[in-house]
Amino acid sequence: MYIDNKKVGEAAVDYLSTAFARVTNALAHFEKNDTGVCIDGKIEVYAGTAMTKESLYGEIPVQIKGTRTKPSGNNSVKYQVAIADLEKYLEVYDGVLYFVVFMDKTLQLRQIYYKRFLPYDIREALRRKKTDDQKRLAVRFTPLPDDFLQLNRLCKEFIADKRKQKGLDNDRFLMPGELEDAKIEFEKVELSKTFYSDELPISLKPFETGAYLYGTTPEGKRYVLEKISSIEVISSTSNHTLKAGNFECEAEVNIGEDHRGSFLTVGGISLRFDGTGAIKYTDQGGFRNRLRDSKLFQGLALSGELFFDGSLLGRCGSFDNLDLDELERRIETYERYVSLMDLLDVVPDWDPSKLSKKEAGEIRRLAEGLVDESHLPIGDHNESLIAFNSDIANSQIKTIGRLDKNGLYEIHNLISPDLAFVPCRGESGELDAENPMPTLFSLTSVDLRLLANINPAKLEQALKKYPITSNNADTSNNALLEMLAAYDKGAICQKEILVCCDIVSKAILDLDLNSEISAINRAQTLHRMNKLDGKWRARLRELAVTTDSKAVRTSAFILLGQTELAKSCLNSFDEIERKRFTTWPIYNLLDQ
Repeated sequence: MYIDNKKVGEAAVDYLSTAFARVTNALAHFEKNDTGVCIDGKIEVYAGTAMTKESLYGEIPVQIKGTRTKPSGNNSVKYQVAIADLEKYLEVYDGVLYFVVFMDKTLQLRQIYYKRFLPYDIREALRRKKTDDQKRLAVRFTPLPDDFLQLNRLCKEFIADKRKQKGLDNDRFLMPGELEDAKIEFEKVELSKTFYSDELPISLKPFETGAYLYGTTPEGKRYVLEKISSIEVISSTSNHTLKAGNFECEAEVNIGEDHRGSFLTVGGISLRFDGTGAIKYTDQGGFRNRLRDSKLFQGLALSGELFFDGSLLGRCGSFDNLDLDELERRIETYERYVSLMDLLDVVPDWDPSKLSKKEAGEIRRLAEGLVDESHLPIGDHNESLIAFNSDIANSQIKTIGRLDKNGLYEIHNLISPDLAFVPCRGESGELDAENPMPTLFSLTSVDLRLLANINPAKLEQALKKYPITSNNADTSNNALLEMLAAYDKGAICQKEILVCCDIVSKAILDLDLNSEISAINRAQTLHRMNKLDGKWRARLRELAVTTDSKAVRTSAFILLGQTELAKSCLNSFDEIERKRFTTWPIYNLLDQ
């Protein structure tokens, strides 16, 4: 059947007009006679349903094409677009909404597809031009939503994004793959989406119309960083109180939505709210997470209820093929090892699936000695006191064994606040028993970097028993430098060791507020904590001027960020002085 192209064009306009008829904030003005050079009309978009001059939000230039060919796919189709049109969309209109209306041979509607040609999209398309004389480009179009709220969202966001992209220079558009290599500092990165009152922030629906990622530099320059065409899953993670049966816990809960529906996950437990009501439990993660998950799942299996922040989230029936006895045995095993970790103040959550046989054996031995309080045989050793390094999951636990009358060892946590470190003094190696210190002070930076059980609260307890005094201040200061060095090298207990540095550096400075070295060490600790305030910076400037010590002056310049002055001071050091200075933690801050 022959049908003139004018009729095809009219039918396309009619179908598109019908699609926008229910969009209460949009008024379509489409040309049936195709009189425009590049566009076929416009869509007036209003801030509300009242279509007045005052509420006019903006206008969208529109290009409409009708075709009686069959679309090649369901989720998207490729359509040839004239390059000359694309260039004019950018130069003249700052963006066009392009529609392709697919009909059958009798002009019955098959599907309407659309493409946003905003400045970012146009530039991205034109980059694919292979030759100067190329006339057309194949561009991928997506199905036009039949939900009038989605069309409302599409129109409003088109105008909002058009305003953000209008007038930006070409170098402000980072094409796919360029963001990772861009050496640009952004003060703010934003992604704007319209959400309706019944939509959650984790809803996929708003992202069906796509989104653009924008970045703003400290100088106020806006960049278009990326276009997000589709999202497979969106989720949000936050802490909540969960209760199932008699078990209640605080946990990090991941709530989200994918194309199957909404879901909730807590560690190895996942719940789906997509009609299936599927609940899955996988034993995964570290000992602490596994214990929490297994007890939560046990409570859910026994009670059939799950509470979320005090409110009933849902009920479930019985679980098929669930062995409650095996689950209870698993819980008992995890409780034993979590008790050990809590007793030792272990910071990382050791994952049993990643432990070697030797590491698992070390944990079992520690549990026997510390949880069960059993006295253990240690090979052929018969020393009265022996130190152990237990290497577990790229970290260390340090313990000591005390020989009993039966030739067995009583195991103690070396970092316990009940134990003290007594250094040797002078060439004679005589113990300085009058000035004991926390055992943490006995460790080198290598030990501290690997140590898995640093607890600042326990250090404070130890310092109450064995305080820093003028008699042990030098040794305490050396211990502080070891801790700072361990922090800089990436300690296992990174956060905890810095808190310990804070405690120790303050205590040392309080002994002598006029000590230049103590002030520098306190300042470099605060620098690592991002707490070096104006008062401290003023003190550092004063030190740089008044000190007689080249090391103190250089350190002050480093902490003030005056790198060139610091390097100039370093150049005045002799070889021995310079070599010694470069071994100190303060040197790690140079050029930062």
